[in-house]
Amino acid sequence: MAWLPVRLSGHLDATLPKLNVDAVRTADSCKTKGVDTIRRILSGIGDLLAAIVLLGTAIVACAGVWLASMTVDGDYDRASLHHRAYSSWAHVDPGTNGIRSQDVQIVAPLHLQPHQISETVREAFLTAEDRWFEVHPGFNPLTFGRAILQEMQATLGFGGSGGGGSTITQQLVKNLILTSERDYLRKFRELLIALRLETIFSKDEILAMYLNNIFFGHGAYGIEAASRTYFGRSTVWPRRSGTINIGETALLALSVRAPSRSNPDNGRVRLESEARQLISAMKTRGFLTAAEARNADAQLHRAKGDLDWAMHIARARDFALGVGLPEDLQNRAQPMVVSTTLEPEAQLYADRAVERLLQRARRVDSAYDDAAVVILRPDGAIAAMSAAQSYRDAGGFNVLAEGRRSPGSTIKPFIYLCAFADGKTLETPVQDTAKEFRDGWTPRNSDGRYLGRMTAGRALALSRNPPAVALWFDYANCFNRTMQQLGISGTLPNQPSAVLGTASVAPLDIARWYATLANGGRTVEPYAIWHARSTEGRTIYHHELPPAEPTLLSTNRSARCTLERGLKGVVSSGGTGKRAAFAHPMAGKTGTSQNGRDAWFVGYTGRYVAVVWLGAKQRTPKQAISGSGLPALIFANMMATLHQGKARLPLPCDSRSPRPEGPGDLALTD
Repeated sequence: MAWLPVRLSGHLDATLPKLNVDAVRTADSCKTKGVDTIRRILSGIGDLLAAIVLLGTAIVACAGVWLASMTVDGDYDRASLHHRAYSSWAHVDPGTNGIRSQDVQIVAPLHLQPHQISETVREAFLTAEDRWFEVHPGFNPLTFGRAILQEMQATLGFGGSGGGGSTITQQLVKNLILTSERDYLRKFRELLIALRLETIFSKDEILAMYLNNIFFGHGAYGIEAASRTYFGRSTVWPRRSGTINIGETALLALSVRAPSRSNPDNGRVRLESEARQLISAMKTRGFLTAAEARNADAQLHRAKGDLDWAMHIARARDFALGVGLPEDLQNRAQPMVVSTTLEPEAQLYADRAVERLLQRARRVDSAYDDAAVVILRPDGAIAAMSAAQSYRDAGGFNVLAEGRRSPGSTIKPFIYLCAFADGKTLETPVQDTAKEFRDGWTPRNSDGRYLGRMTAGRALALSRNPPAVALWFDYANCFNRTMQQLGISGTLPNQPSAVLGTASVAPLDIARWYATLANGGRTVEPYAIWHARSTEGRTIYHHELPPAEPTLLSTNRSARCTLERGLKGVVSSGGTGKRAAFAHPMAGKTGTSQNGRDAWFVGYTGRYVAVVWLGAKQRTPKQAISGSGLPALIFANMMATLHQGKARLPLPCDSRSPRPEGPGDLALTD
């Protein structure tokens, strides 16, 4: 560079070292960018491979819908699955000495229909459990693959316990259909059945079935039972007690993860902390405003409800088992899942009715020491059974099926049935007079009076004794034969006093008699099991109605309908059962034993048959209560509550339409 000017030469010499440093820095930067580019390429290849895996999984999922119908054993059609989802059911694991109450874990939710699931409940559970529920085909490929990987790592000893990754649909399958065993085969069957469910039911239906059957702790299955258990309020109806709020809904949504360890009654502090995170997530998802989220945080307070929900269901289980299992299931040694006829809401109301009846009766006379309620559906399905003394406390004695009490005048209508079959009508004249019949015996009325000449319809409505006794002398054979056909577990004396209640029967017997009237004349055998299946999903038992046996009630519609009109008169304004009437078509009969130790009301609608009994087992009460009093009032209150929101159904002789049967009619209604 000698030819350059000195000044310029010096300048270049001064700048050359600097240029060399910048070149090195540029080279290093290029090298770093090259590494980053390689990393991005490799990441892209990884993403592509992951996409290929996910696409393959999706293809397998689509093929699985078809494959599920071909390779998964069990009854997974819409009708069978809907039946399971909307009935009470139980896990039965027989012991070495047969099936006992401790071998039966009953699941009895208060069922909700899809339209009854509030938006708050829906959003809370989807945010907590399955945010992709609306779009996935029954399982989430990414979380499902992660769960399988975790399970493999846990199996090989390289990680903690596997699990998680189940969608709401898969959880429904696990709780409603399969067992909780953890193995790859069960997981694969779970996936296939979940895919199948998504093709059979809508998303709303799947969510409702999930919320109806998931466990929340404290014996509460289903969101409605949990809401009443922990907060004493409903998720549906804005009753006097109101509905649960957003904060309480968040607590319930988080309880399903570990219900025995963490629920609104146990592990509350940790659950509230998680609930605040859930409320924040619901705000992020746009469901809650900032103000609503703040209010929800403030709502996380303790509000105790009926924590004895499990007790109500255990009582129903014990009494139902006391009736007896079907012969096909009695000797089974393998575990099974059975669908029961028990209706949790009916059981709750029956338990409350027994408690109130006995409390109010003891205020009148302390001699009253027992009470019972039986609720059947017209085909004999047991909806609820309750007694003041539980099955266990009574040493395994089932007073509802094995107790022997005087039926009072509840048996009286069936002597009229025989007269109506012979051409008599409600207008036929009869005599309510002091008449000596046999061996100097003169039947008396409870009020000590005789009203003289009257119609048969009025005599039945007022439960007068002399006219019924007079009919026995003409129709004793018909009466005895009819009662044996209807079912009587005790003794029926062959004497005129039998029509006044000197027989010995169980409360369940009386329910059977009137169920035959309620279903149009078909005799019934009470039962508590609809259906049973193996843990693999195969049907091993399905209840079938026995062949109809011809009886006077089934073969003579005219006589049966005349009697039904007479029993409507009993609950009319002029009848002894007027206090039992409520805002649904119904018929019924009062009954009181001679010494006042038994007081009854039995009635039926197009939907239910119910028997209410009050008894004094140890001593005769000084102030007797009649069936037209407290039993009739308790019946009306219980049945009005049980029928709340349900359609008014006609009685058999008012319409030839079929009676409702099966659990599909059991869901709560608005």
